[in-house]
Amino acid sequence: MTYLTGVALDWFEVSLTQEEQDVFHDWFDNWNAFVHELHMHFGIANPKGEAAKMLDTLCMKPGDKIATFNVEFLKHASQLGWNNKVLCHHYYKRLPNCIQDPLSTHEQGKPTTFEEMHCLAIVYNRCY
Repeated sequence: MTYLTGVALDWFEVSLTQEEQDVFHDWFDNWNAFVHELHMHFGIANPKGEAAKMLDTLCMKPGDKIATFNVEFLKHASQLGWNNKVLCHHYYKRLPNCIQDPLSTHEQGKPTTFEEMHCLAIVYNRCY
């Protein structure tokens, strides 16, 4: 508990003082129960909604590396279970115009799978 701060620390300190009144909590000597208690009271209420929101606001600013963008995209996308076409669409939508434009006019047509889109985005990013 030494790493807890703020409201989370207050929550557990109050619970610890309840031991004096013979109120015991299973999380006191059970790591899994402790983690469950943390998530229940202080975790994200809707992790999938939060991941989708993060993808909707993700952008690659001038000077950013595509590797950083890809890691962030995959980190959030992995929580959603979206199919290949949806991933491809969202990935393309969040890329900057300087990468979207050559993807749209690609000789073999715009990529239709996430893997193709991802690989070509890396190639086109190297041009800038």
